[in-house]
Amino acid sequence: MNTNELLEDYKQEAIQHGICSEEGDSRRGNKAYDKLHKILKEIKDQGEESRLIELFNDENRWVQLWAASHCLEFEEKKSLKKLKQIKKEKLPHISSDAEYTIMEWKENK
Repeated sequence: MNTNELLEDYKQEAIQHGICSEEGDSRRGNKAYDKLHKILKEIKDQGEESRLIELFNDENRWVQLWAASHCLEFEEKKSLKKLKQIKKEKLPHISSDAEYTIMEWKENK
């Protein structure tokens, strides 16, 4: 699968995970999470993880959240900026996820 296809699949699983989080459907959410990380591994195996930065401006905030979270290791400043932006929007579920991601990152640095 090429990187563009992987990024599309990544977006779909990020959106699915977000929907499941909002609906409290942990079973389907866990499946989406597992798929998302499998796709992330494929992207990394291709050496294309920096392409995730392209998703920072996706129309879906869940896609932005996941992309920023996964880019923290190699693009910390931009990733934290995106996560802080999402946190400030005070959106149900997603803003608190961004806040906890920032806290975890700072604690485990």
